[in-house]
Amino acid sequence: MQQPPGYVQYDVDGQSLVCQLTKALYGLRQALIAWFDKLKSYLQYVGFVGSKSDASLFIRVTNMARIYVLVYVDNIIIIGNSTQEIDVFVEQLHSEFSLKDIIIFWVLRSLAWLTELFTVST
Repeated sequence: MQQPPGYVQYDVDGQSLVCQLTKALYGLRQALIAWFDKLKSYLQYVGFVGSKSDASLFIRVTNMARIYVLVYVDNIIIIGNSTQEIDVFVEQLHSEFSLKDIIIFWVLRSLAWLTELFTVST
């Protein structure tokens, strides 16, 4: 286990100390930040690019489809123009993370209005 960045403490001999958890991390602010950082790294690994206008929006544009992933706290909204590509992405996501509920996928037939709203940074 490593200490959080900016909070590294050392003992009198100069060795890095370890953290002892006094309660579960779930529900603490740091847990959500750690979860979002892990999710963001994974999304970038599978080809998503963060939006310039919204840090919680990730976009992947390929020859086959355009997929938008919006993250709010611990909820994820996935929209796109290909149900097959969304299904493949959800399976990839499920293999990396524990997904509890997948309720609705909203498939957009025309993404022109979203393209105007969000600029993909490359």
